[in-house]
Amino acid sequence: MNLTGMIGSLGGMQDRVRSAVRRRIRAAVMGLCGGLVILGGAGFLVAAGYLRLSIEMPDYQAALIMAAILLLVGGIVIAAARSGNRQSANPTLETPPDLARQAEDATSLATHEARVQVRDSPLTAILTAVAIGAIVGLLRPNDDP
Repeated sequence: MNLTGMIGSLGGMQDRVRSAVRRRIRAAVMGLCGGLVILGGAGFLVAAGYLRLSIEMPDYQAALIMAAILLLVGGIVIAAARSGNRQSANPTLETPPDLARQAEDATSLATHEARVQVRDSPLTAILTAVAIGAIVGLLRPNDDP
């Protein structure tokens, strides 16, 4: 396998990782938006409960009952979160082990191949590095205004 093939395979892996990260970010943003909508709905539910209770009893008693209910629900949620954290004391890797192993294998293969190429023809390796650096430098967007 030559250096060009290795760079191509690393580029393909980089594209797969980039698309996986984009999918996860998109899912997190959509989850956050959904959570905000649910939170708004819960706020209206609390307001409706308070309004209903305030019809039957004085306002301060309705507010105390709603506060007690919210404190109880909040305590239950916190207790559930803490017990969930204790159970998952050993977090697993985000990437599957085989993908991590493939990345490590490809990296070590690329490193070995690069060393062989440099040993065999150092002048070609230097010129290739300069050419790749020039191409990357020209393709990079200009950040100056």
